[in-house]
Amino acid sequence: MKICLTIMCCLALSCTVCLAGQDEQRLYGRLDMLIARQADIEAEKMRHIEGMVQILKDATLTDAERYAVNDRLYNEYSTLKYDSAFSYLRQNIALAEKMGDRWRATRSRLSMAHILAVAGLFGEAEKALAAIDTSRLEGDVLVGYYKQLNELNLFKSEFASGTPFNDDYHKNMQDYRRLLIANADRGSYDYVSVLADYRAYQGNIDSAIQMLLEYLPALKPGDRRYSIQTSQLAFFYGCKGDMRRKKQYLLLSAISDQAGCIREENSLRELASMLFDEGDYERAYKYLNVSINNANSYGTRLRNTQASMLMPKILAGYNVMKETQHRRMQTLMVCISVIAVMLVVALFAVYMLLKRYRRSNQTVAYVNGRLEEAVGELRRSNAMMKEGNRIKEEYIGRFMELASVLIDKAESYRKLANRYAKEHDMKSLYALIKSSAAFNESTSLFYGNFDSAFLRIYPNFVDKVNELLSDECKITPKGERLTTELRILALIRLGITDNHKIAGILRSSITTVYTYRSKLKARSVVKDDFERCVASIDSWQEADAASVTAVEAPG
Repeated sequence: MKICLTIMCCLALSCTVCLAGQDEQRLYGRLDMLIARQADIEAEKMRHIEGMVQILKDATLTDAERYAVNDRLYNEYSTLKYDSAFSYLRQNIALAEKMGDRWRATRSRLSMAHILAVAGLFGEAEKALAAIDTSRLEGDVLVGYYKQLNELNLFKSEFASGTPFNDDYHKNMQDYRRLLIANADRGSYDYVSVLADYRAYQGNIDSAIQMLLEYLPALKPGDRRYSIQTSQLAFFYGCKGDMRRKKQYLLLSAISDQAGCIREENSLRELASMLFDEGDYERAYKYLNVSINNANSYGTRLRNTQASMLMPKILAGYNVMKETQHRRMQTLMVCISVIAVMLVVALFAVYMLLKRYRRSNQTVAYVNGRLEEAVGELRRSNAMMKEGNRIKEEYIGRFMELASVLIDKAESYRKLANRYAKEHDMKSLYALIKSSAAFNESTSLFYGNFDSAFLRIYPNFVDKVNELLSDECKITPKGERLTTELRILALIRLGITDNHKIAGILRSSITTVYTYRSKLKARSVVKDDFERCVASIDSWQEADAASVTAVEAPG
């Protein structure tokens, strides 16, 4: 009887694990489908936004009506694009002050504090909150004020993770959470969400999870509140060590972000980090790239900084994949060597048979031919392995050098900003933040490293490209630097053909990339096959390996 009961329990557990695995794969499929349709979803949202923008062109709108339209536009842009959301908020603050409407002005300043905190501009967010007269706040506006203070400390704690300041920010959050809980309507989203965080911080995680699970059906996927609440659940389950449910709610949160065109997101990056730890490098690379692109599109410094912390994991995963490829190459070499030995033995046997039976030069020639093919394959395999190792060492060296330089620059930038902040030199701090010199210098450094590394690996690339162009359309690079056209072609040679990815790497618009590619095809002598020919250009070692095989092969 006990044995039967044990077997039944095992079968039930197996069925549960199987169903959980099927559900997880279904969520992955939904997320991947939404990522593939990301451009269409954003285009649909932009068409909706454009309809509201057209309303603003009506010169007969009152200030109150214009304020309401601007507020709707801010809500649309608040999770899509930082600079647009900021612009409409600034207009609304001016409109509210013009109307003398204290309530609207306060409400817009609270929204301004939110959008600045999300973008990582903590000092500016504190200024926006400091401009609010707290002595006259009440009701929902007072709750919103405490909510923004709690949120500001949350983002600060994320930015200061691993530092001694993190505990101070968490203590501040608990203080503001108590005030918010005391003033918010019981059963409201803010009340439930903040009370769950408050209880979880006190160690009562099960109660926090139960609260969120009971409230979650009231929210819809695609809504930012749904994304936040599922992300909270993922975090709480992670604290309990339940990695399966953590992944499940991270997937639900990421799906909601994609469905709602929410570019200020956190779950996809957390999911990518989890997948790296599990060894699912291919899917992790894909999700991390989408997360980084979303952060760049939105314009948030905080999420970009968090994504950069995953770079060591990326490098580790890259090394693991390369090591796997190296082992496969070694196995292939062993197989080829065994085949070669077998062919040598076969040749010797044929030779002995020829001496014994006096049969034919034709058989010997056939076996010699097969042996030569095997030796040729061996040489080509050796050349390919050397080329792969060289490219790996070249790119890893370049990447580590570039990463080190960028880290040093970021550290210098942080120290300077910290010094300005300590000295309360807000004018210099604002000038430092506003300046794009550091970004331009980093971009130039990236281009320089890319151009130098690519030309070392493919020194004949420019000449080969010019052979594909008509005489009057040859491209002349600027010394050791590639032109924009040549960089686009270089990325195509490296297998990157998507206009979105090329535009992201070169910091250009998709229209610019598309125009360059169209013009290059038009100037080519092989218009239909131009990009395919560019993608097949060999590096110098590949060309040398082919020539060595041709010269040394016995004829």
